[in-house]
Amino acid sequence: MQSQSCCCWMVDGALLLPFWRVQKRSTNSIDELPRRVKRALDFPKLFSAGWSLASASQAVRNDPDIVRFAVRCRGMELEFASKALQGDKVIVLEAVLQEGEALKFATDELQDDEPIVFAAVEQHWRALAFATPRWRQSSEIARVALQQSPGAFRLLEKPLVGQRSTLLQLMELDGRCLELLDDDLKDDLEVVKAAVTQCGAALRHGSARTWRNCDVVIAAVSQDGLALEFVDPELRQDRTIVLMAVRQNGLALKFAGPEPPAAVDTPTSVPPAPSPPSADSPHASNLHSQERAVGETAAAAAA
Repeated sequence: MQSQSCCCWMVDGALLLPFWRVQKRSTNSIDELPRRVKRALDFPKLFSAGWSLASASQAVRNDPDIVRFAVRCRGMELEFASKALQGDKVIVLEAVLQEGEALKFATDELQDDEPIVFAAVEQHWRALAFATPRWRQSSEIARVALQQSPGAFRLLEKPLVGQRSTLLQLMELDGRCLELLDDDLKDDLEVVKAAVTQCGAALRHGSARTWRNCDVVIAAVSQDGLALEFVDPELRQDRTIVLMAVRQNGLALKFAGPEPPAAVDTPTSVPPAPSPPSADSPHASNLHSQERAVGETAAAAAA
């Protein structure tokens, strides 16, 4: 009876999972591997050895088993899959779950597919750039993307941003998006207040008019005391606003303006000098009595 020995499959110099076989085997092409071996490929080791679908044959790029395992390891490998597999919903979903931006290489139909678009944007907000326009106008997708980065605001379609109610919701979700708005919206008190309520530091992107508005300023310093830096100099002298900012962050004190001097009551006229007491007053008689007592004491001492 022939004894079995441990054998390792080698592909382009990359060591794969061991299989118990009678003799050691080696191949330079995945095409030559048995199907059961393809399904057990150690793709991390293959990729670490420099292997990619980019250098594979068309037959390998069209093999759903290999492509599926490849995109599980590196989603962007979808770029090198065959056109047919770039339209395979299961494979594309595997790819975007690994790297959201792999949505770029999916077919137009799948770039408009709701589960795939949501999965891609949840994995990385930049995937929104490769979704169809209808999804870039979706407030739900916008929320998913903005929870990751305010940069996603740039990828939204104008019709969505133009809806005031939606715009206020987006500001409440991430106030940093205020930086990306047009100047007329940066001067809108309601929009700016919604933004600074979520992110006080966004006040820096508001207009000078918003820096002078008490409601906007109070909302900003209540959320981030350091927003006092961007407040109009006159309001930086307001004791109430400064105290609110310092309570939120003690470092805000360095942005406080000089406190206005307290009012000093100055007399309008010099009060008249007190008049001497009259001869008939009790104070005058007491004074005369004291003078006589002093005189008598001095006379007795002289005698």
